[in-house]
Amino acid sequence: IPAGGGQPVVELQLSNDLTQGLFGLPAGDIRFVLSQLSDSAAGSGESSEWQSYVTRDSGGIADAQATTETATAGTFVDNGDGSYQYTFEMALDDYPAGPTFDETKSHRLGIEIRGQAPISSNGIFDFVPAGGDPLFMRNIVDNDTCNACHDVLEFHGGPRTDVTYCVTCHNPSSIDGDTGNTVDMKAMIHNIHAGRDG
Repeated sequence: IPAGGGQPVVELQLSNDLTQGLFGLPAGDIRFVLSQLSDSAAGSGESSEWQSYVTRDSGGIADAQATTETATAGTFVDNGDGSYQYTFEMALDDYPAGPTFDETKSHRLGIEIRGQAPISSNGIFDFVPAGGDPLFMRNIVDNDTCNACHDVLEFHGGPRTDVTYCVTCHNPSSIDGDTGNTVDMKAMIHNIHAGRDG
């Protein structure tokens, strides 16, 4: 991420199990999400939470729901050897409902690939833009816990398979505009599994 929160640039490598580079991925088949983790103020009783920079309209409410950015929105470069580069559409503070960029906070980049077989796991990369390893993270649920009952999680048409990816959009700042309900992971999952009165 350029200093001050400019347009993030992602470099990635796709390869098969023989380490051969997979090239030719259409920009419309890959999506990115970038979220910032805000830790709770000491003694506030509030929990930490992820907040996505990229949002979309929902139920007629502008920027109500966190979402991914399809690579057709920014600049997607296929280097022809399995390596790719994606530059986000905007500088981070230009996304209208995203958090205020803070280079000292933990960030999570998530990647999903659609329209390809087999379905791959989501690429997750946690980092601090100012440098160094994240000192503060929020990892509450493990995929193995979910898959003990669900076998393999596959949501939103299949390519969303990792809980650490899900929480980058399903967070307290994101709502379903049609119902006014939160799509925050902790509330949504508890409601699905136990019901509102469970």
